[in-house]
Amino acid sequence: MDDGSSDSDAESKAEDESSDSGDQSCQSGADDVVTDTAAMQELADATCSKTRILPQPEKLASVLTKWHDSVRCIGIDILSCLGSAAATLIDGTALFRQVGSDLLVDWMHGGQVLHAVYLAEKLLSHIVEKDVSVCLFFFEEDWTSLPLSLQRLLWLVLCDHFQRASSSNRADEVPVSRIRTVLLPGSFLNKQGRDSFEKLVLRCTPSCVITDFGRPAPLTPHCGREASQEALSFETLETEFPGLRSCLFVHWLHSLDLQVLDIESLDVAGPRFIGNLLEPVLSPQRRAKMLPKLISILSKSTQEYAVWKTTLDDSSRMETSIRLASGRLALKRLLGHAFETGREASIPTLIPLSAAFTWSLAALEVFTLDARRVSDADLPCLPDALGVPRFLLQLHDALSEAILCIRQSHPDAFDGTSADLFDGRVFHRLAWECLQTDDVDAVCKRNPFSTDLSSALELASRVWSDNAPDGTGSLMNALHGLRGLAPAFQPEPRESCKESPEMGELVSVAGAPLARLAVADLLQQVDGDGSLPDRSVLPAYQPHHYHAGTPLEVEPDAYQAALAVLKSTRVLRLDAPTKMSILLQFLTDDGVVRVHKDRKVPRWMYQVRTKFVEFRLQSFTDSSRSDEPLKDLAELKVLLSAAQYPVTLNFNMAMSQAAVDRRGHQAAAKNQHFLESLLEGSPVTRQTIVTGSSPDDARRKETASSPGKKGSPQRSADRVRQQTSAAQQDKLLKQKAEQVKQLIEDLKATPQSGNRTKAVESFASSLRRCWEEGAKAPALKGIKHWLKESEGLDEKKADGFGRQTFLTIQAVLRMCGGVDGLQREDGGSELLQAMAKLADKHLGMPDLAAHLGRSKAKERRKASVCPFRFQLGVVPEHLARPAGTHDPRLQFKPDAWQVRLLDVVDERQSALVLAPTASGKTFISFYIMEKTLRADDAGLVVYICPTKALANQVYAEIGARYSKEFTNRPDRHFCGIFTRDQRDHALDCQVLVTVPECFLIYFLSPTQECSNWVGRLQYAIVDEVHCLGEENGRVWEQLLSLVPCPLVALSATLGKSDCFVSWLKSLEEHRGRQLHVVTHHGRFNDLQPWVFDGQDLHRLHPAFALKPASGDEVPCQGLTLIPEDCLQLCDTMLESTACKGEGKKLAPEVYFSSLPDGTWNLSMQNARDWATDVAKYFDSMTREDHVRIIKEVGAVTLKAFNRADQDLDGGEMAYLTGRIGTLVRQLRESGMLPAICFHNSRTGCEILAEHLLRDVVSQEKELKKKEKVPEKLEAIARRFDELKKGLQRVEKALDKRDGKLPADLTSQELASKKEWDSLVAEEEKLREIRHEFTFMPSGQFVMTQEALEEEFKVNGPYYPFDKANQLHCLLLRGIGVHHAGLRSEYRKAVERLFRTRKLGLVVSTSTLALGINMPSKTSIFAGDSIHLTQMQFLQEAGRAGRRGFDLRGHIVFFGLHSRKVQKLLRGELPQLRGNVGVLNASLALRLALKAQAVVSDKEQLAAAAAATQRLLSLPLFCPSPITKIQQNLIFCFYMQQLQHDQLLDQKFQGTGFAGFAAHIFWQDPGNFVMVALLQEKGLLRDLCTGPRDALMAVLCRLFCRLPLQPWMRRSMALKHARGLRSSSVVCLPTLPTRVQEAVQKHNDLILQAVVHRLRCFIQRGAMDTVPHDRLPLTWARPCSPSVRHPSPLLRSPFVALSGHGECFESFEQLCSTVHEDFRLHRSMFPVVNPTGHLNAYLYDFYRHGQKNALIQSNKIPKSFLYVLLEDFSFLLKALATAAKYRADRCEGGELADVEVVSALAAVSSEFEASFRALGRRM
Repeated sequence: MDDGSSDSDAESKAEDESSDSGDQSCQSGADDVVTDTAAMQELADATCSKTRILPQPEKLASVLTKWHDSVRCIGIDILSCLGSAAATLIDGTALFRQVGSDLLVDWMHGGQVLHAVYLAEKLLSHIVEKDVSVCLFFFEEDWTSLPLSLQRLLWLVLCDHFQRASSSNRADEVPVSRIRTVLLPGSFLNKQGRDSFEKLVLRCTPSCVITDFGRPAPLTPHCGREASQEALSFETLETEFPGLRSCLFVHWLHSLDLQVLDIESLDVAGPRFIGNLLEPVLSPQRRAKMLPKLISILSKSTQEYAVWKTTLDDSSRMETSIRLASGRLALKRLLGHAFETGREASIPTLIPLSAAFTWSLAALEVFTLDARRVSDADLPCLPDALGVPRFLLQLHDALSEAILCIRQSHPDAFDGTSADLFDGRVFHRLAWECLQTDDVDAVCKRNPFSTDLSSALELASRVWSDNAPDGTGSLMNALHGLRGLAPAFQPEPRESCKESPEMGELVSVAGAPLARLAVADLLQQVDGDGSLPDRSVLPAYQPHHYHAGTPLEVEPDAYQAALAVLKSTRVLRLDAPTKMSILLQFLTDDGVVRVHKDRKVPRWMYQVRTKFVEFRLQSFTDSSRSDEPLKDLAELKVLLSAAQYPVTLNFNMAMSQAAVDRRGHQAAAKNQHFLESLLEGSPVTRQTIVTGSSPDDARRKETASSPGKKGSPQRSADRVRQQTSAAQQDKLLKQKAEQVKQLIEDLKATPQSGNRTKAVESFASSLRRCWEEGAKAPALKGIKHWLKESEGLDEKKADGFGRQTFLTIQAVLRMCGGVDGLQREDGGSELLQAMAKLADKHLGMPDLAAHLGRSKAKERRKASVCPFRFQLGVVPEHLARPAGTHDPRLQFKPDAWQVRLLDVVDERQSALVLAPTASGKTFISFYIMEKTLRADDAGLVVYICPTKALANQVYAEIGARYSKEFTNRPDRHFCGIFTRDQRDHALDCQVLVTVPECFLIYFLSPTQECSNWVGRLQYAIVDEVHCLGEENGRVWEQLLSLVPCPLVALSATLGKSDCFVSWLKSLEEHRGRQLHVVTHHGRFNDLQPWVFDGQDLHRLHPAFALKPASGDEVPCQGLTLIPEDCLQLCDTMLESTACKGEGKKLAPEVYFSSLPDGTWNLSMQNARDWATDVAKYFDSMTREDHVRIIKEVGAVTLKAFNRADQDLDGGEMAYLTGRIGTLVRQLRESGMLPAICFHNSRTGCEILAEHLLRDVVSQEKELKKKEKVPEKLEAIARRFDELKKGLQRVEKALDKRDGKLPADLTSQELASKKEWDSLVAEEEKLREIRHEFTFMPSGQFVMTQEALEEEFKVNGPYYPFDKANQLHCLLLRGIGVHHAGLRSEYRKAVERLFRTRKLGLVVSTSTLALGINMPSKTSIFAGDSIHLTQMQFLQEAGRAGRRGFDLRGHIVFFGLHSRKVQKLLRGELPQLRGNVGVLNASLALRLALKAQAVVSDKEQLAAAAAATQRLLSLPLFCPSPITKIQQNLIFCFYMQQLQHDQLLDQKFQGTGFAGFAAHIFWQDPGNFVMVALLQEKGLLRDLCTGPRDALMAVLCRLFCRLPLQPWMRRSMALKHARGLRSSSVVCLPTLPTRVQEAVQKHNDLILQAVVHRLRCFIQRGAMDTVPHDRLPLTWARPCSPSVRHPSPLLRSPFVALSGHGECFESFEQLCSTVHEDFRLHRSMFPVVNPTGHLNAYLYDFYRHGQKNALIQSNKIPKSFLYVLLEDFSFLLKALATAAKYRADRCEGGELADVEVVSALAAVSSEFEASFRALGRRM
């Protein structure tokens, strides 16, 4: 979807894609798809029995059908999900079925092999151009099961061609150099083939296998016929179940735990690699049990056709080509075999046809590719008397044997001609020409191929004479024999395909100036002679309300968060006057119920007492009157004077004014509440901005008035000295001295048994503040005690001895400015000597002691500790970070790269910031915002992010950071937000937070208000810019091309960015600016990886990911080595005998010895430089050393993964739920909380959290049972019962006195009351949740129910805390759940609690991965998913170890297989290559409407023109130079087509249905097809007056289309054949005849226009790129070089070999067969296939409303279901609203018809009712 609606669950898009597999796996019974155990037992018996007949075929059929249906598909971006580093295995037999099933390939005339090979090469070339390494494999015995000789020939040609091409020494630039072809022995049905394939997998460790599923071989009958009544036998098994072989092959691949992709679903024409992943539902155990039995059955049922052993003697040399050599051998076999067997009856027919074959073979040697095109009109059918079909069967077998023979004798030869052994159309044409005349020379003179036939005839004669047996005569005589076989033959010409009419040529568009976007001028410049004829006067265009920015009240506008006004009625029945008198006390004069907060209300008034709701009198009813209207209280009193009880009062219920005001300012209130959480740990403070002020002035003012943040003093020592006198300084020093003295006393008084480490840390913090405030002398005295305490802490710890002392020395030296700085202070030298003594004697570090001034320290070297190793291995998290430099522009000290970024912004230039997560790149966003707010009141900054969750958080954080008062408009808001769910102050703010789709809505809106808004743009901040490579990436590409102002693009995971950076630079150059690329490598804090084996946590050494395969290189430089891991690797290398010379210099004591302060102050950058050098040296070592070193350093990791891998075989979810409690407890004990646990499924997240809760509650119950807590509670309850009788009078008195005890209580009552209170306190203590049974971070108190109730009050009264809700109860234990399926109020509460360290664990999907401010210490990866990509891994891992919160982050792998972890650690990010369909008809229409709106403003028109020029002339995806010209051609086509469709007039002004088409622009192309239907008079009215199902079927055909996968169609046919039915029809019904004709007419007109424009461009000869007769992958030219270059045909000349001219039947055919220079995609054109196979999920849901049917029958993933239904429901509302709008305005037309309006409204309401019935939580 290409609008704000895609933002509806934008934050859950990646999560939804990843959660579909997980949600299915969490369903009960998911592993029991095949449940017919009796039939399975019969299968087992049948495989072992001697009989060939299987018992009970219907049960067998049921099992096989269910087995076929047990696979489901998930659409993925293969490069993102699986990567391109590992090889991709492609099944050669599946490739054979793919190209052989292409309907455009001519098999009728004996085969068009070159066309099929071209299709295979085209597919593979598009794959390898994306930097994918391909391994093409063939099973040697697969071809023997093919029943037709033509099938076997095609299979052998493909196998032989690619084997020769990949084994030949081709240049690196040739695409085929990235392909390896392997011929495996046997078949997957036998052990030999399975073993060979498994060895291949081990050798190349593929990322995936591409094959097909349940697909029969080409040219065989398809499945779907009714089941046979005969007993099912082995011989008929594969006939009854076509494609069973490929079905079982997929299941076998799944048993090898390989990712399997469907070759039929691949979309590789564009920049992305899209395909359907085939996922099994069966468990590994069930597959292992059933698969061998089914394979055994299939191996018995397969017809293994006889394969001859070649008897041909290939003694000839490769004189000319492989084709000619193969033809010679085939000719020998054809004629020689016939003569040898004595089949004289066939010889008269065989000889002349063999002669025709020989002539066609020679013709292939001399013809060019263009000359071989034979149209259907020139190819009549040959007479039956010739026996051509029989001859072709023999010829195919002969050619197959020739291929095998040539392969044996010349295995490495390659010239490309092996792909072009036979051309059936050339053969038929030459035979037909010979039938017309007895004179073969006359045929040559007639020249039917427009080329020299005589040279081909001469070559054929030589071949015939050399290879034909004696007795066959000459070639001429044999050809004359054809006429003799059919002397009366009179050919009937065929009807030719109508070619596109020749039209006038177009002028060149290659250099067309696009500087002006006055659309009429643009079209005149680009295509002056292609205008369409004038039309009658069209109605004037009225901008649709959508563009006006003021939606209708009745429209369900998804872009405005309108305040929901409650309109309802409450009824209060009063049966006595006493109740009425009480009610009158609460009624105001205007009839409104008013209740003071201190007054108590009777329970019977609960219906008219609700917080934030106003109840007003509406009517009065008693026995004498009914619904008497009431205006005020006076009228009620008049009626009561004569009322007869009981009476009924009706109250109108509406939101109170206080609630309205509260809802109106809800965002500001939330921002204030977010202040504590969002700025937690941040170095900045809240600022009030005044226009015209500088940041430095404002900060000085705020510093003087604000006490500042605790722990970070706002006055430096210099400022203190300037503002105080010497006497005041002395007084300050005395105060500080007393303070330090008191701190020392307090520390001494701290119990030794308590947490003394925290006390020492608090003491150290106080000393740092003293030092920073200038009280250095007292601080130095305190430091001595600090050192003493640190030494004592070291003695108490067995591990890491000396850690505290070293860290204290390091902290003191850093605080005092190093050794030199400490020596300058009074008493500093004495302190240095004390520290040197500690370093020497206590730490055993003579090097450090010598550096601190201890002269004798160097003497003792034995058993000394290297300070460098100590810093790297013991305290690596304390390595020095960049300190930064002071900059008055910021409140903190920025690093050098941040300063550079500030300078770029100050110069109003654009920047691309590439920095890891948690490195501090987001600061620039707030700097730009603050700078713009201070400059004036008009400038606008737009912050664009990918998800609305991130937008909401940024919006709140901006409000927490800043505030601004406008003097002219006090009510103006400086910050606004625009997403699908919320639109607040979007047009009049100065800082707008939005998503790309919504930004483009404003940018392209034709209203004057939005045009002025665009003119105010000062800066655009594009966060997470790498989203350009995702599903909705074309919106990001449109945004970056169209935005007119400077921009700052941010990304942490851009990957290979050279192409993207170059494109972005060209865009900025076009805008007249320079793009600065600011790159920062390395996180501020390191991430330490761990693996949990189910019992314990183990450190994961990254070298484990370098597990070397046979013959593969082991790149270590791509890994991230933290200091202790690098130290272990370095030590292991140093122990190797191969480590010499330079390697020895990598020892830390040698490498860091030259650093001046290295003994105590190694920096993070020093460690990273060292790690880089270690990795380089490791890579230079031999493979044997690699294997040994990796085995040693990764031994612990490998052992842990082996244990986890074994346990995972029992099921992932069972593994996770059974061990999640153990893992989190270990994290808590290790101080690694708070943590975020990422899981791939929404349902799985909740299951994990619930299991964790159940685990901790059971432990708590067990402990309390041991402590006899239940017995104590029972005793307290009994005592309560005893005391209750004596306290009855006290309770009554308390009620009357509002909690005050009466004065006349007796002593016994007082004692009872005191005992009661003590028992209540004791009971609360016994029932309270203990800290050890929660997962709260250390130092945090347990959350109480009262605290959570207050937290939930922030969300309003409509979502209170509910103790019955298990998700709410989880919060009491410090556990939260976060995914897009939960209510937003709950998710926001979880985010706030986690940020304020009130939660220790959040179980989440990927919703928390993209930029959400959720700082954690640990990221847990629980369970695997195909969508756990390298990019997602980096995003999720980046949540841990955030800057300013922790010194180190941790990542834990839990429930992932070792190979997946290896892939994540060493994988590469995909390259951004752009998108197809960036320019479509809807965008062209919106650009035209925008140009129309600003045509009077030259400046805005020029800006719009420049934006359009960038969009057309600078595409990111540009595979050939023609692409840019293609963009211009398509744009010109759009403009003229919009005129033709009456959406634009001759002056390119909007008219007719232009507003309607633009209103639903995200549904392109369905919006234009809908307009076409509206323009057919009476069509839509007739449709709306008929059955609603028919209307819904049409709407489902036009909008929200989901293709029905071919394997699903085959599965559906199998079910139908076996009598299995479902409540879903699955396949969408066809369109009504009249509607289908209208849609086809619309498509045909557009197709003709596109073809005409492209043909005119080609005929000018402007395409001069690659040779048109060159195969795309191997670059081989199997035909004679063409004289004409380039080809004058629009269609590829290889496709033209099958007789196809320039007549295209559909856009699918145009896009797939067009010339290679064009890259056309169906999404570029506003057409809809009226007859394609579509999934009827929307139509089925409208009919039955069943969720399970959509999941099981329609194969819709559960996690996608809600989003898909919501999008369609939103569309139906938009259509109904548009129809009603036009009807209300009396605009006329089909859409405003009464029947149409009512039908659309009815369909929308019915679908909405079914949709809402599902509920948000599915």
